[in-house]
Amino acid sequence: AAVAIAPLVGDVIIVVPTLLFLEQSSKEIFKWLSLVGGVYVVFLGWETLRNPLRDSSKADQIEAASVLGFRQGLVVNWLNPHPYMFWLTVAGPLVRTRAAQCDWISIILFLLGFYGCLVGCKILFAVMVHAGRLRLQESAFQRVVWAGGLVLLAFGIFMIWNGLFEFSRMA
Repeated sequence: AAVAIAPLVGDVIIVVPTLLFLEQSSKEIFKWLSLVGGVYVVFLGWETLRNPLRDSSKADQIEAASVLGFRQGLVVNWLNPHPYMFWLTVAGPLVRTRAAQCDWISIILFLLGFYGCLVGCKILFAVMVHAGRLRLQESAFQRVVWAGGLVLLAFGIFMIWNGLFEFSRMA
């Protein structure tokens, strides 16, 4: 759940530069975000595979894991090109148009609906995973975590490949 709320904080840092800066710049920054973000996601996948889970029933371990998860969620959010593209192509123009019309209610409802669904779905997924962990034996849960690490590795490699492919199209 700590990772799920990262976009609420992280998108503030994404929205302002996207609306002010990225509209004026080339799309090359998305390629770099894809490359750097891919490397970071590969790192997270590797760390997931490398570090076995410890007993997380102690309160101090849960709090430390939540803080670490939130920080990692922020970094992944900042290095992911998709929020920037969303705010540049969909949300940004919508918010700017409504702001020009002084339609603040629509902007607030849009933001509440968007972030409510985004964060709400992620929290629901986290709750379901946590509930599933309680039903799984430790060895089965370790296999699920290992599979998650492999998915992170694959997604990170895809992001890197996508960024390299976009660079090769420029050449």
